[in-house]
Amino acid sequence: MNINKITQIKKATQIKQNLHLIYVIITSNNVLFTVTDLTGKTLLTYSSGAAQYKSHQKTNPTAVTMTGYHLGKKAILKQITNVTVIFKGAKKGRKDVLTGIYNSGVSIKKIMDLTPIPHNGCRRQKQRRV
Repeated sequence: MNINKITQIKKATQIKQNLHLIYVIITSNNVLFTVTDLTGKTLLTYSSGAAQYKSHQKTNPTAVTMTGYHLGKKAILKQITNVTVIFKGAKKGRKDVLTGIYNSGVSIKKIMDLTPIPHNGCRRQKQRRV
């Protein structure tokens, strides 16, 4: 093989190794963060409940922002700097999550939405006869 091709392959794998995924699951009661590498191995997990927010405060915009910020700081300690953010769940609070992660110093390369959408849904209930 040509030496130039080998160096190109090594550079491409180094770029991929520096990229990590942050899965953000937003529910009505909590916000869950999971940081993985490209193979799917979990490196960090964090939630707004773990950040000492209780009950209805967990989905508060300030709580979500601060949770994203703390997760970003933990990620930087593990040399995670380039991330792709993948959202699942409700639409509310996404901007706050991104602000928290961005303010911590982690650079966001890509934003994706993988919320499951029913294409036909469940079968409707049989009509009641009186």
